[in-house]
Amino acid sequence: MRDFLSVRLKSLYTTSGKTSAVSQLFHDLRIRKPDYVQDPAVRLYFPGAVGKETPVELRGEDIERLRKRKDGLKKYLKDVEMKMHERFESVERGKNRQHQSWQANTKPFSSGVLTFSELANVVDINELWEHGLKAIQAVGEKYKIKVLWVALHTDETTPHFHYMFENLDAAGRTFQSKLGRDGCSKLQSFYGEALKPLGFRRGIKKKLSGVEHQDVMESHFIAREKAKEEVKQLEDDQDILQEKIGASTSILEGLSDKKGALIRELEALEVERKNLRRSRDEMHRQTAVEKAETTALQQELRKRRDELKGQLTDIIKSIEAAEKDKSLKEALAMEVLKENAQEDEAFLQEKIDRYGLQDLYCFLNRVAHHGRLWVQAQGKTFYTHQEYWDEPKLTTPNETISAWRDLFEQNTCSETDWHLRILGTRPVFVLDDIDTDGLEKLRRDGLAPFATVETSPGCYHAYIEFKLKDREELTPIEWNAFNSYLIQQYGGDKGANAAGHAFRLPIGSSHKYDPPIELKLQVFEDAEPAVDADVLLQQISPQILEKAERKLNRRYEIQFDGSDAPDWFQTNWKKRREDLIRSGRAPVRQNGTVDDSAVDFIVSRDILSAYKDKRSERLTPMLNFCHCMLCSEAELRQKARPEDYAIRTINAVIDRVQLPIKKKSESELEI
Repeated sequence: MRDFLSVRLKSLYTTSGKTSAVSQLFHDLRIRKPDYVQDPAVRLYFPGAVGKETPVELRGEDIERLRKRKDGLKKYLKDVEMKMHERFESVERGKNRQHQSWQANTKPFSSGVLTFSELANVVDINELWEHGLKAIQAVGEKYKIKVLWVALHTDETTPHFHYMFENLDAAGRTFQSKLGRDGCSKLQSFYGEALKPLGFRRGIKKKLSGVEHQDVMESHFIAREKAKEEVKQLEDDQDILQEKIGASTSILEGLSDKKGALIRELEALEVERKNLRRSRDEMHRQTAVEKAETTALQQELRKRRDELKGQLTDIIKSIEAAEKDKSLKEALAMEVLKENAQEDEAFLQEKIDRYGLQDLYCFLNRVAHHGRLWVQAQGKTFYTHQEYWDEPKLTTPNETISAWRDLFEQNTCSETDWHLRILGTRPVFVLDDIDTDGLEKLRRDGLAPFATVETSPGCYHAYIEFKLKDREELTPIEWNAFNSYLIQQYGGDKGANAAGHAFRLPIGSSHKYDPPIELKLQVFEDAEPAVDADVLLQQISPQILEKAERKLNRRYEIQFDGSDAPDWFQTNWKKRREDLIRSGRAPVRQNGTVDDSAVDFIVSRDILSAYKDKRSERLTPMLNFCHCMLCSEAELRQKARPEDYAIRTINAVIDRVQLPIKKKSESELEI
């Protein structure tokens, strides 16, 4: 452990200069304290102003009383200066006993600081005060300089002394001139000998160490600026984390009524399990037989839950098989649609020529899968202007061209935007919000788009097609990995990384902006597929393929303890809670302790607010994790009913943030 002591000495004017005797006095008495000092603590020897030879302890109320006497303290220093002034001019000098006038640049006070290394934290504070005060008084006696006050600060990292001397002795000589050029070095040696019984020794000489010391005010200013920079850096880090919030989580969709019934049964069993957990205080008072019966019941519930999970997995597999059959039925239905949507070729061509729809017709035929595609409307209600999405409609390019005038009028008059969804997992990809640099890079790499749609100035939807030799479609995992690879290489919206994503159909304008922006379609008929998809798949890293597989398979694994929530979400929840308490901004009770319940609500509210516009299924892992963490916090604080506490907190967050999810019912709160 380091055992050095260090001394700094500086001459001061009464009220002028970068650091004056008045400002130093206010600092020493903590009338002006640094921002990082919360509870000031000063031991003071100040006979001239306090009026006592015996040292006094200053705390918050004492300092407030001194703050009201600021003018009196300033007057005290003025009076001390005037006395030195009069004493200086009354001294007879030389053989002729002449008197010398007081010079304007004479500094009447000498301020010193005595600091210590870490050893000061283990030394008894009373012994440190006794030896330090005697040493400072001994310096005054040695150099015949009056000690005005001595203050020991114990409210910072290590205790340290501030003291003030009159800078002139009875003969009119300054303290600095009596010490000489190496005055601080002499004082360090003097204090080192005086405090040697406590284990201290003088610091290494400046000539040997080469260290340049700062005065106290400069160090406080640097500390404040450093703290401001750290706060700004923390705010920037927080903004970056907020921007990263948006990681996609797949959800369960399209389950049958039987699947929904099984999930509700699982939830009911989960509630029953939680009710049993809330009864643990009563279980401590039960007999050994009752405890055994309860344990057996819990095991039976867990077994039943595992069986239901297995049944749910089988049903999901059955649904997936049914979806394959559904695709065949849709193909047959499409054939019927084709027959019903047939128009006279001459009449259709006349409409294309009249409205200039050649590029649109060519584009629709290029993106259609077996002559079919999905078209979906997005609009706002008439009275409330609430945004809504219609169900996707299966149609054909011919039928879309036939209805073009109606679609255009709805877009223009009722602000209805039309969207296109591509069917299947063919090697056809759309890069959303790609810029002109991305388009040029695609063309340089031989991946020229066959069509682009300018959705806003400088932003495009780029449609790209690849070749497949021995098959017609990619697997879902290959398609997802392929799309992720293209987004990484050429830019684009990372959220548009799922089969069946909705892209703007180039009819009319986009009402996403005010005023609306016209959708501009450009078709490149000479852009034929030139790159084999299977060849390019060999260049995709195994990590991207593994991530795509996890993303597609994760939708069938629901963890009730929230362990399937993203790692960044789990880490962020714990870090936010610790930072809020450590920052001193956490709500407190009347007795001054941290209000843990309010902290739990604030952390849950802030971290879940990013999901207020997401669907309820996507919230499930996050809510389960928050519920589990709230239960753990309640158990640590020995709350009687941790589950009730967690549910009430989550319900309050749902109300405040207006999350799109149903709250826990009142019946679930009963024991």
